Amino acid sequence: MTIRHLKLFIEVYKTMNITKAAANLNMTQPTVTRAIQELEEHYGIKLFDRINRRLSVTEAGNKFYSYASRAIETFEDMEHGMSEWNGKEVIRIGATMSIGSIMIPRIVKEFEKLYPEVRIKIFVNNFEHLQELLDDNQIDMALIDGYVPGERYYYEAFLEDKLVLLLQPNDPRCKQKSVTMEELKDDPFLLREKGSVGRNYVDVLFSSHGYPKDPVMESVSTHAIVNAVHAGLGISILPQDLVKHSITSGFVGSCEIEGVNMIRKNYIVWHEGKYLTEKMEKLMEVCRKMGADHMNEG
Repeated sequence: MTIRHLKLFIEVYKTMNITKAAANLNMTQPTVTRAIQELEEHYGIKLFDRINRRLSVTEAGNKFYSYASRAIETFEDMEHGMSEWNGKEVIRIGATMSIGSIMIPRIVKEFEKLYPEVRIKIFVNNFEHLQELLDDNQIDMALIDGYVPGERYYYEAFLEDKLVLLLQPNDPRCKQKSVTMEELKDDPFLLREKGSVGRNYVDVLFSSHGYPKDPVMESVSTHAIVNAVHAGLGISILPQDLVKHSITSGFVGSCEIEGVNMIRKNYIVWHEGKYLTEKMEKLMEVCRKMGADHMNEG
């Protein structure tokens, strides 16, 4: 039994299809089939049932996957860690859109002043995608806004931010101190894409008040949403740090939502099986410091 066997098994487990797994791995179908058979013979277990030419994983297969995925992650950590001896250490950090736009440049700049020998690779995307990267050991940690992940992860708060309601600048509600949830129930909404933390926040907020939202526009671009609010296509809720200039310049208007706490905690997240190097720990320290500095500025 080899690392190769484990990688083949994991691909079959994920696709539940020998042909797809073989294509994804650029291998022949008989090679993948033989590898699964060798694993089953080695351990004397059945990893998959084959019924009507379709695969379904057995209980033993599920158990084996938990071991195999941890073994592969440990192996890849070893490969990544030992490669540091041949050159600069590389730290891969993910960030959601709002943190990637505001905080990541400041964090990386500060860290590189302290540790110029370390190279930082940055991945900015929504948390749904970052979660996949964490699970596949494609990033070492992620900075996410306003969401506490579930099992398999360690996390700690390092920053707070605020969400704000955006209105067209000539909307009369801009002159009010606040509006109620009921006053917003019929407004067309312009929201971030599904899978983003900001979108999940709005979906949960309005559904919990009995006003589920079907947005008239979805976008990965904050800039596009702000422009659409300015044009009167609808209203939105976005991080204050990203839209502060648009509000102060009068490009869009804003007001509070009565009884709704718009303050969120932001988190450093890493997989429970991740080995953190000394420099990764140092990067976390910089995140904490820059997060505290940013909140003090606000």
